[in-house]
Formats: sequence, structure tokens, C-alpha cells
Amino acid sequence: MIGELAAHFPDAQILIICDKSDEANAIEAIKAGAHGVRSSR
Repeated sequence: MIGELAAHFPDAQILIICDKSDEANAIEAIKAGAHGVRSSR
């Protein structure tokens, strides 16, 4: 999904906002092309 967003909006930066319990998913999003992660807790 991250790759699709990046392809559709090439000039946008993608920030993942997640709970600490979702940290593993956030790391995968970074690997897929997200620009940053912000934990909500």
C-alpha cells in the first residue's frame, strides 16, 4: 500500500502514525518507502 501511495503522490512524504504495539508494522512501512514514523504513545 505504501508503494501505491508513493507512486500516486510522488511529491508527498508519507508519515506513519501508530501505537507502540504496532511498531513492527511501522518498520515494515519504512522498508516499503514511508518517510517517517510517529508513535502515538
